[in-house]
Amino acid sequence: MGKREGRYALVILILIALLTVKSLLLDGVTNLSGEKAEFARYVEQTIESREKWALNKTDALSYKIVKISKTNDEPLTIELEDDKVIELSGKYKARVRKYILWILPYGDFSISIEDK
Repeated sequence: MGKREGRYALVILILIALLTVKSLLLDGVTNLSGEKAEFARYVEQTIESREKWALNKTDALSYKIVKISKTNDEPLTIELEDDKVIELSGKYKARVRKYILWILPYGDFSISIEDK
């Protein structure tokens, strides 16, 4: 292997290491409190029921909530799977990122609460 190929290999390894650090440590929301934490529970339950296909059962695919934002101040009530009812002071929207093997991001989607 020549000098140029060695440099390319080193750059690729550095980029893979940076992607790993970003995916495992920097992506995802943390320290949620109050309504955002309750909405995050709702989103996690929605992901489980929405994303049902073979690779999800092998843990090859994973999901992280990367952003939660309030869309308006219209009061809303949601019901979780454990029959817990939550009163929210507004509507929220979550951005969820899909990962292969917890490191390689391959798509995003949004989850919000629809009016019933």
